[in-house]
Amino acid sequence: MSSERIVHQEYFEAVRRLMPVAEFSDTGLLLDANDHFLALTGYDLWEIQDKHHRTLCDPCYAESSEYRLFWSSLAAGQSRTNETQRVHKTGRPIWVRASYSPVVDDYGEVLIIINLVLDLTSTRRNLSALHYKMRPIKVSEQDNT
Repeated sequence: MSSERIVHQEYFEAVRRLMPVAEFSDTGLLLDANDHFLALTGYDLWEIQDKHHRTLCDPCYAESSEYRLFWSSLAAGQSRTNETQRVHKTGRPIWVRASYSPVVDDYGEVLIIINLVLDLTSTRRNLSALHYKMRPIKVSEQDNT
């Protein structure tokens, strides 16, 4: 193994220690996920390994043409980043910034798709609470005495 390849492997392992990471096939099947990813989604690996990515999505979105186009572009080797909602095992929404990067071989064929995730759920919750607190309050006629 070349020293360059070792450095790349060490780099990837360092990222996996810090943040949620999952690996998918070019057809969307989950191949592997680290403990951070599993904690975020509430699943054990055996529950979602070899299941399609749509397992983590709102069913309406998973059936949309937008979702099919998303996976077609990944399978064609195009990276994608989006801020989106995913679904926890319990059914509660999870908000994430997800980056998907296809790993290709020397011939341009997609080997796997790496998914790096940043959990935005608490940030979204805090912004929603702040928005609620800052909403205009209607003063009733009785309060104007």
